[in-house]
Amino acid sequence: MHGTVAPPSHIRSEIGERIADLRDSLALTRELLCRAVAESASENEVHKLRMRVMATLEAIDKLHAFERPRL
Repeated sequence: MHGTVAPPSHIRSEIGERIADLRDSLALTRELLCRAVAESASENEVHKLRMRVMATLEAIDKLHAFERPRL
């Protein structure tokens, strides 16, 4: 219909908010990892934090790939 505007899709803004949340989580986890390494924490603890960092980076990467417009 002429003159009718469809409601805007909030997919991109929701994805952007999720990416921002993940980046905040990443910053905190990286800080914890650096502190654990500096304080000579157990290898098991350091490994868990490294895995959390990697998982968060992968989640951010997947959301970025989804957010990019498909050609």
